[in-house]
Amino acid sequence: MSERLELPLRDQRALAKVLAALTRTGCTATSVRASFGDSYSAVITIEGPALNLRRLSALITRLLSTHQEEYR
Repeated sequence: MSERLELPLRDQRALAKVLAALTRTGCTATSVRASFGDSYSAVITIEGPALNLRRLSALITRLLSTHQEEYR
């Protein structure tokens, strides 16, 4: 199963955390496009079993929420 994620990011550290989460959940990134400048964003295409993708989505939501609070 494949899924495309569009992520607004605060900085490059958030992208590193998301990519590390991929490994922890057994998913694979097949494409990563990141834009850094005045604003940060990334588009990541991921593959993995449906259950792992759901777990990854929940983990990314928590990571980005926590990251925004830590680096205000």
